[in-house]
Amino acid sequence: MLLLSTGAVVNLKRSIDKVVRKDIMSTQMPSFCSPLPKQSRPNGPLLAICCRTLGGDVFDVKDGADLLSQESRLLSYAKLRVARALFCSPPCTLFSSLMNTNWPRMSLAKRRARASDGLELVQLSFWYCDLMDSAGRPYCFEAPHRARSIGLDYATALRSRGYLACFDQCQFGLVCPKGIPIRKRTYFLTNSRKIWERFDGVYCDGKHDHVRCEGKLTKWSEVYPAGLAQEVLASLA
Repeated sequence: MLLLSTGAVVNLKRSIDKVVRKDIMSTQMPSFCSPLPKQSRPNGPLLAICCRTLGGDVFDVKDGADLLSQESRLLSYAKLRVARALFCSPPCTLFSSLMNTNWPRMSLAKRRARASDGLELVQLSFWYCDLMDSAGRPYCFEAPHRARSIGLDYATALRSRGYLACFDQCQFGLVCPKGIPIRKRTYFLTNSRKIWERFDGVYCDGKHDHVRCEGKLTKWSEVYPAGLAQEVLASLA
């Protein structure tokens, strides 16, 4: 597991940037991540990492799947070997702009755990995307707009041979409990041209007002609207 030094964690103004700029491409994949078989039509369903909305084989930390444990990783990798497609939406808290405000309020122990766990899950997602890409199978990695995970070296390498789509979720049905649209600009890093063509540049048409995605609505908006889920599944089919 990637661990931060106590000094780096305590020194937050500097350490948070050190974390998000960390070159994880130089870290070798674990031994269980051997190349995937290049099957033209894999038999398995979609594998979803940290995302319950799309169905398929789901490994979500919110459902108790500890993707930091070796047992869970081995199980998810076994599913990956036969998956027809991969969708990853790892926790983005560490890489969000809000972390600049929240980090100083967190205890030292929580900072260390949040930084280490956040990097581990993002790194695992990038490894799996890389394996799928090498096997010629579609993947999609989701991140909020301006999330610094997209700037990590591994993401840059994947983007160099893939696509980065940027869009507003209000155009796919994201609304608050009162029915008011939530814009929530989002990134899809993918090797699927269908995903890129369907989502890139689909920004708000200006025909409605928005409610700000903050407070409790941040958690609410983690669940993809049905319209978005359907479009992703259709594009990855």
